[in-house]
Amino acid sequence: MIAPQELRIGNYLQDREDNLCQVVELGKDSVYAPVIGKAGTKLPNKPIDLTEEWLIKFGLKNSEAGYKVIVKQTKFSAIKAKGFFSVWLAGPFGLYLVKLKYVHQLQNLYQSVFLEEITIKE
Repeated sequence: MIAPQELRIGNYLQDREDNLCQVVELGKDSVYAPVIGKAGTKLPNKPIDLTEEWLIKFGLKNSEAGYKVIVKQTKFSAIKAKGFFSVWLAGPFGLYLVKLKYVHQLQNLYQSVFLEEITIKE
């Protein structure tokens, strides 16, 4: 179970049958994240592991040195290492490294840095 304090409205999760869900409501001790495009969900929700497939869905391009995208003059790079991704942010504010394991963590970081949602680019 994931703590509601880690989430924002719009974060992606999975239900127990691995259906893609999206957070639509947060309470002090509760999360409501129904299956996208369906009426119900199989609770409880769980975090989605951040994978190379998810990086590509979010528009990062595969290169020899990992996955990259440039957003608002900031280089956003991700390299897989030991069960998590090292995410590098390099821009006018300096260079930062963050270790991420789940999709919602990437969504939250992206929104915090760029003040916009990262979206699926299908």
